[in-house]
Amino acid sequence: MREEGRRGSALAAGRIRAGRAPAQGGMTVELTDAFVKEYPLGRLTTVQDVANAAPFVASDECFMTGQTSTSRAA
Repeated sequence: MREEGRRGSALAAGRIRAGRAPAQGGMTVELTDAFVKEYPLGRLTTVQDVANAAPFVASDECFMTGQTSTSRAA
């Protein structure tokens, strides 16, 4: 892959605040609060957070390769 200039990296978003109700597979308020207490920024990752990171990881400006970027509200 290196000789051809290709890179391979991944985004592993983990728990995302997606606005789904518990009946649709979303988390209850209590479960969300439990996760938020453990996350460094005090909030869950949003769909927009992942959407903002994806173009950078795919861009020529991104120096990472062979990495999995995880999100804990970062």
